[in-house]
Amino acid sequence: MKSLIRFVFLFLGFLVIGALAFSAQASDKKKTFAAREAPLAIAPASSGGSFTAVGSMTAARYFQTATLLGNGKVLIAGGTTGSATLNTAELFDPASGTFRSLSPNTMTSARRQHTATMLPSGKVLFTGGKMGSATLNTAELFDPASGTFTLVPNTMTSGRHSHTATLLANGKVLLAGGYTGSVFTNTAELFDPASGAFTLVSNTMTAPHYQHTATLLPSGKVLIAGGGAVRSSIEHLLP
Repeated sequence: MKSLIRFVFLFLGFLVIGALAFSAQASDKKKTFAAREAPLAIAPASSGGSFTAVGSMTAARYFQTATLLGNGKVLIAGGTTGSATLNTAELFDPASGTFRSLSPNTMTSARRQHTATMLPSGKVLFTGGKMGSATLNTAELFDPASGTFTLVPNTMTSGRHSHTATLLANGKVLLAGGYTGSVFTNTAELFDPASGAFTLVSNTMTAPHYQHTATLLPSGKVLIAGGGAVRSSIEHLLP
């Protein structure tokens, strides 16, 4: 009789333990599913953006430059119609979406395939380019305050077009590579806004670059990449 009672208690104990274990297992599973079913914070997909037509420019042009000014407007200067090199410029106003010609003020020289660099003063430096079949070694400054262009008295150390112009941390502008009218060049020069002078950089690039890119890095170095002469070449220029 005692054995029977002991067996009943043992059996009931196993049932209780089993029920507790099953309950705990079910609870764990419930927690697991709850974790999987918790809301996920999904970053919205970046917008593909859209394009909207704005007013027409005052003149059709290509090989021009476009420079964002300190007042938020964009200066579009030079270029070619396909048959004539332009010395005209215009301003785009993002607020109104309109273009306004700077005429009667024009550039001191018609230019295409030139560079445009906004200086710390707010003025814009234009260098080189082509006028007709001639490669230019001249430069000029645009003053947003007066809307006028002024020739830089000093000429560049070399005529060049399809080059790059990079504003350095010290305020000088690095002009690099391009085409001189006869050769792809591996030379570079510095423009100093304080003196208005161009100085040839004694060290040359490792290879000629034309229609390349130039990027100022956080280190202060300038990355020169690709171009028509040596498309796969990449190098650093030390200012």
